[in-house]
Amino acid sequence: MKKLVAKTGMLLIIGLSFSIHSKAQLTLNCESGNISTEINACWGFLGVSYVNTAQVISGNLSTQSSQLTNPAPDASWIKTPWMKLGTGNISLKARLSEVSGTNRGIIFSYIAYDSLHPPYYESTAVVFDSSTWNSINTDIKTLTSAIPLLLANSNQIYKIRISFVGTGGNSSIIADNFQIPGNYWSNPAENCMPLASLQDADNDGVEDSQDAFPNDPYKAYKSYFPIENHFSTLAFEDLWPAKGDYDFNDVVVDYNSLIVTNPENQVVEINYQFKVRATGASFRNGFGFELININPNAIRSVTGSNIKIGSVYSIASNGTENGQANACIIAIGNVYDVLAYPGGSVGGINTTIGAPYATPQIVNVKLSFIVNGVPGTAGPINISQLGSNTFNPFIIVNQIRGKEVHLSDYKPTTLANLSLFGTLQDDSNLGIGRYYRTKTNLPWAIRTYESFQYPIEKADVTSAYLKLIDWVISNGTLFYDWDTNPNYRDNTFIYSHP
Repeated sequence: MKKLVAKTGMLLIIGLSFSIHSKAQLTLNCESGNISTEINACWGFLGVSYVNTAQVISGNLSTQSSQLTNPAPDASWIKTPWMKLGTGNISLKARLSEVSGTNRGIIFSYIAYDSLHPPYYESTAVVFDSSTWNSINTDIKTLTSAIPLLLANSNQIYKIRISFVGTGGNSSIIADNFQIPGNYWSNPAENCMPLASLQDADNDGVEDSQDAFPNDPYKAYKSYFPIENHFSTLAFEDLWPAKGDYDFNDVVVDYNSLIVTNPENQVVEINYQFKVRATGASFRNGFGFELININPNAIRSVTGSNIKIGSVYSIASNGTENGQANACIIAIGNVYDVLAYPGGSVGGINTTIGAPYATPQIVNVKLSFIVNGVPGTAGPINISQLGSNTFNPFIIVNQIRGKEVHLSDYKPTTLANLSLFGTLQDDSNLGIGRYYRTKTNLPWAIRTYESFQYPIEKADVTSAYLKLIDWVISNGTLFYDWDTNPNYRDNTFIYSHP
C-alpha cells in the first residue's frame, strides 16, 4: 500500500511517509451495555453477566462471574470468537466482589477448530496457564498470560477461554479490560463459523496478498517516501553563516527511501537512494543525515556510505557516526568523490549551462535495524517513531566537521560548532528553536517534494523563483507551488541540461 504525501517545500514537508499496518488485538470492555451485543459478535459466556455496581473496574460496566464454588474450568467462563492468535500477552483486570472463600483463580485455555465436531466445531479445551489469589481481598489485579508459542502466528484458528474458579464463600470475580493479541476470525453472518483461511506461506500472521515478503517471516510491509520510484530534492547553500551567492546549487541531492517493517510494525531496514545531481562549489562538502530521537544502537549496521579512509569522520562499528546523541549517518564524505567533474576540473559540476555535464550518481545507503528477527542493542524501533520530522539531512562544509548546514529550524547534531550561530547573516536563536534563518527568515537549505530545478551558478534563487520569499513569509500557506508553477519562475536563471 502506498500513501501519497501532499506536495510542499522546505520547512514543512514530511520527512518520511509510510502506511501503518497493525496486527489486530481483540478487546472486551463491556461498554456495549448489553451482553447480547457481544454474543452477536461471537463471544461466549457461561455463568457470567454484566454489572454496574460500585465495584465496576472501569467505565460503566464490567463482567461478573457466578459464585465461585466450583474449581472446574468449565463452570463459569468467557470465550472469545474464533481468532488467529498473535504474539504477546492476554491481559485483563479483575477483583473479588467480597472477602469470602478460600481458593480463587482464573484459568486460561485454548480451543482449536475441529471440523469433525459440529455444530460448534470446538476441540477439547486445553489449559495452558492459571492465576490465583494468594490473599483474599478486593484489590484490582492486572493479570497476564503469554500466548503459547505453539499457537502464536501459527495461521491456525483458536478460541481462548477464560474461566473463573473457586471454592467456599460467597464471592465472585469481577473482570474487565480483556485484551487478546491476534486477528478476529469469526463470521457472525454464518452462525459464527470461522472465516475462510487465507494463504500465509511464511506463517507471520500476514496473509500473502498483503505481505510484500510472503516467504520471509521477518519482513511484511513496504512504505515509501515520497512514493515509489519518485525523488524529492535537497539543495544547499554552503557559505553559511554568510548568505553567499544564494544560488542553492552548492550541493543538490535527490532522495527517496523505502522502509521495510515486520508484522509488528517494527522497522527492519530503511533503504535510501541519494542521487547527487550537482555541486556548484569549490568546497569539498559532505552529506549526511540524523534520525532524530533514534538511538544509534538501534541500528545493527549501515552499508553503502561513500567515505574514504582517513576522512574527518569517526564511524562506529555499526556504521553510525561516533559521538552523536541520535543516530547520525554520513552518507557521502565528499560529494566530489561521487560526482567527478569531466576532465578533472576543480570547479562546479552541472551548474553552468554549456559546460561539460556529469551524469548524476546514486549512492544507496541501507540501515539495518533487525537482522533475522534480532534488533539492535537499543531495542526495536516502531515505524510510528519515524515521524514527520525524524529525517534531518545536512551538509558538512568543506570537511570542517563542526560546520553543518541544515533545513530551517532543524537542530544541528551533537558535533556541530554552536559558536557559529548568530554570526554574519545567520539569525538563529537556539533558545526558542530557531535555526538556520536570516533576519528575513530565508533558509540555507531547501527541500522540495518534486525534483528541484536549481539555479545556474551565481544566480540568486529568488531571481529564479519569484514567489519563494512570499511563500517563506506566509510560512508555507501561500504560493505552495512556488517551485513548479511556470508563472512563478524565470527560466533564464535556472539550470537545464540539453
